[in-house]
Amino acid sequence: MPNSLQSVAQQGKNPDLKDVMEQMQTLRQSQCERIANAIADCDKEILLQKLTNSPINKIEKEHVVPGHTRHSG
Repeated sequence: MPNSLQSVAQQGKNPDLKDVMEQMQTLRQSQCERIANAIADCDKEILLQKLTNSPINKIEKEHVVPGHTRHSG
């Protein structure tokens, strides 16, 4: 928002403009909080995937017995 409008709102010369600016600020804060929460959720999911796909687990999953296939029983 242009500085002149912000100045008018801060000086209280236009109460409607001040209300709108406060609503915009609240909306921005809400959006930032949603983004921060989404990032935190993604971080938790990534950490969980890293823990369950650790190198030890990968070796166990990829362990192949020579001469043995899934279909050989």
